[in-house]
Amino acid sequence: MNKHKRSILILVAVIVASLSTSGVAEAHFLSARTAKKGAKLVARDYAENFAGQGDEDVAYGVGKCSQRTAHKWVCKFYVQGIDVDGGYICRGFAIVRYVSASSNQVTARSQSQRLACVR
Repeated sequence: MNKHKRSILILVAVIVASLSTSGVAEAHFLSARTAKKGAKLVARDYAENFAGQGDEDVAYGVGKCSQRTAHKWVCKFYVQGIDVDGGYICRGFAIVRYVSASSNQVTARSQSQRLACVR
């Protein structure tokens, strides 16, 4: 094999290897869609807790999400309802991330134990 053909084969092998490796790396980026789903679970947990305490018309939702790293997002969420003192809306932040750098399991939790609520 001449030197030119050998160089081309090596170049092709390097390109194929880099493309297959980058696909694996990109597959481990946490998507915005997955982050929103995780934040929605956090908001739902709060809403179910409030409804369990007797609150009425409890609703929840997720707002804007912001990517912090390839494996971590922070999303705004809200819970609103009516309790004995009247209507309220509570806002908080959900942190959604992979359990570890090599895991595909996602965890979601509230940034703090308390939400900021207004009437």
